[in-house]
Amino acid sequence: MKVLYHHPAGAQLRRRFAELATDGITVTVVEEAWGPALDAALAEAEAAVARDPAGTVLLVTVMPGPQLREATPWCRAMKARYPRVTVVWGGYFPSVYPESVARDRGVDFVVINQGEGTLRELIGALEQGQDPLTVPGLAGWSDGAFVAAPARPMAVSSGFGPAAYHRLDMERYAARTFLGKRTFNHHSSVGCPYVCNFCAVTSVAGGRWLADPASEVVSVVT
Repeated sequence: MKVLYHHPAGAQLRRRFAELATDGITVTVVEEAWGPALDAALAEAEAAVARDPAGTVLLVTVMPGPQLREATPWCRAMKARYPRVTVVWGGYFPSVYPESVARDRGVDFVVINQGEGTLRELIGALEQGQDPLTVPGLAGWSDGAFVAAPARPMAVSSGFGPAAYHRLDMERYAARTFLGKRTFNHHSSVGCPYVCNFCAVTSVAGGRWLADPASEVVSVVT
């Protein structure tokens, strides 16, 4: 089984690839950017799908805004050209509007909220020919109806293994900030204790906030 992780321009690239890249699963990360690199990234992603559509799971992280405008037509085109590829959407927009996303012709399954455990079980179900819609945290459209499996509890992110930064070109993420000339972001927690009515995190986390142990954070940044 091949897993292609594609994040539309501007979407924050998630960090958990190490756990998926085991048990015969090959993970390819397509990093994308604005400008001239956009076409090249889309071509790279399509080429990876074209090599083995039936054996490929295309994961797409989508937030509202530019990511949604780009991901929707692109995924529809991928499904039209390669009907046997499995397209899975995750991120804030699908988590808040799973039924609308699952109804779209360019999406096969929707991951609701955290996806690390859900994705691993989904890939296992696909490999074994089982019904993916029994996987907790997953949703989809089946026999003309929206089906959502039981919700998956939110978990501390460090429990999914170390951040696989070695799989990325980290120099692309270096940024000048008030902290220095070359700084990098690292998420050391999930959720948020606040419930702002304009924020998608409220719908996803419901005011819960889980922080990684301090020792785990130190091991990453040192």
